Amino acid sequence: MSKIFIDNRADVAYKKYFHDCEISALVALSYFGKDANISVSFVTEEEIRLLNKNYRGIDSVTDVLSFPAYDSGEFPCGAEIGDIVICISRAEKQAKEQNFWCRSEYEISLLTVHSVLHLFGYDHATDEDEKKMFAIQDTILSRVVHEKAQRFVYRNARPIDLAQFKYHFEHSKATVKEILDILSDYQNSDGGFGHALEADALNPYSSPIQTEAAIEILREISVYEYYDKANTVAKGILDFLSSGECFSGKKWYYAVPENNNYPHAQWWHCSDNYENPSTYNPTASLASFFVSNADNNHPFFKTAERIVAESIEAFMSAPMKDMHELVCYINLFHDLQNLPLYQNADFTNKLKEDIKNIICDNSNIDCWTEYAVTPSFFNIKKNSPLYCDKEIQQIIQQECKFLKETQNSDGSWDVSWKWINYPNEFAVSANWWRSIICIKKLLFLREFGY
Repeated sequence: MSKIFIDNRADVAYKKYFHDCEISALVALSYFGKDANISVSFVTEEEIRLLNKNYRGIDSVTDVLSFPAYDSGEFPCGAEIGDIVICISRAEKQAKEQNFWCRSEYEISLLTVHSVLHLFGYDHATDEDEKKMFAIQDTILSRVVHEKAQRFVYRNARPIDLAQFKYHFEHSKATVKEILDILSDYQNSDGGFGHALEADALNPYSSPIQTEAAIEILREISVYEYYDKANTVAKGILDFLSSGECFSGKKWYYAVPENNNYPHAQWWHCSDNYENPSTYNPTASLASFFVSNADNNHPFFKTAERIVAESIEAFMSAPMKDMHELVCYINLFHDLQNLPLYQNADFTNKLKEDIKNIICDNSNIDCWTEYAVTPSFFNIKKNSPLYCDKEIQQIIQQECKFLKETQNSDGSWDVSWKWINYPNEFAVSANWWRSIICIKKLLFLREFGY
C-alpha cells in the first residue's frame, strides 16, 4: 500500500494543502499500478532557493524540486522512490498569476503530479519528451479531479444523488431499479414530486418544477431502455400532469402557493398571479415528456400535443435569452426528435442559434465564478446536432480547463447562488447541490475526454 509522508517546514497554515498533495501523489502512483512511498516537504522560498543552488547550480527560487531515488524510474514494490520539495508560497503566487479563479489547491496538485512523473524518470528536456510527459500529467490530473469529487459525493450526497453517481461512474454498484426505488420516495400519491427533490424548495407537496426534476433523472438514466412505459414512477407522473392540478389549461405553474409555507429560494416564491405564468419553464419540457411517453389514445394526449405546438410557436416568435427556459426547449427537442411530426428544421436551427448566442454572450471566463451560463449547464453531448458550432467547441475546452482549476480541496465546486432568507436551510440545500454539481461537472468532463 502506497504512503505519502508530508513534512511541513514552512508556514503552519500550509497544512490545508496536505490533502491535495497526498491524493494527487496517490492517484499518480495508481496510474502506473505501483505501490511506493514518497516523501514530500513544504518549504520556504529561502530553503528551496538554497536546494536549487546546491543541487542544480541555479541560485533562484523555484516552485518544486524532485529527487528520484532510482535513476531509471524502475523500482521494487513498496520502495521509497524519492523526495519532492514544494515551495507553497511560490505555488500560491503562480496560481494567482495564471487567473484570479485558479485555486492554489490545483497548482499544488499539478506540481505534485509533475514531480511524481520526474520520480518515474519522465522529463521535458525535448519537445517530444515534454509532449509525452504533459499528456500523462493531464490524464492523471483528470483522475485527481474525479477522485476528489467522488470522495465528496460519498461523504455528502443524498441517497438519490449517490445512486446516480454510482450509475454513471460505477456501473456495477447501482442499477436503474435502485434509482427508481429511491426516486419513488419523493413521489406523492397524486403522482407528482415534492420533498425538495429540486433542492431549492423544501415544499413536500407536488409541484411541476419538482416533477420536472424527477423527469430529468429519468432522462439521464435512459430509464425506458430497461422498463416499460407503464412503470409506477412514470405512470404516476403522467397521472399528475393530466390531473389538472397546478395547471392553467395552457401551462403548468412555475411556482405553487405551498412553496411559500416552507423554506425556499426567492425564485420559487409564489406570487399572486401564479395561475398565469409568463414562462414555458417547465411547461415545454413537461409537455414533450408526456407526448413522448404516453399512449396516443390517452385522454390528455391531444392537450399535451397542443401545448407542445404552442410552446414551439412562442419559442419561434422571439430570441430565447433565459437559460432555464432554453433547457426546457432542449429537452423538448431531444424528447421529440425521432417523431416525424416534430422534425422541424426551422425550430432546430433557431434552437442551435439561441444556444450559441447565450453561450457566446457569456463566454467571458472572468464571470464564470458567478451565476453564469456555461456549456456544462446544458448537459452537452458530443454527438448532439445542437452543439456542433466551432465557437461553442472552443468554449467547451475553456470550461474543461476552468473546472479543473476551480475545484475545491474537498472535491466540490462552489454553489454560485444564495437564498435571501432561510440561511440555515440554505446551508443544507447548498451541500446537496454541491454533490449534484459534482455529478454534472464530471459527466461533462468525461464527455469531452478530460
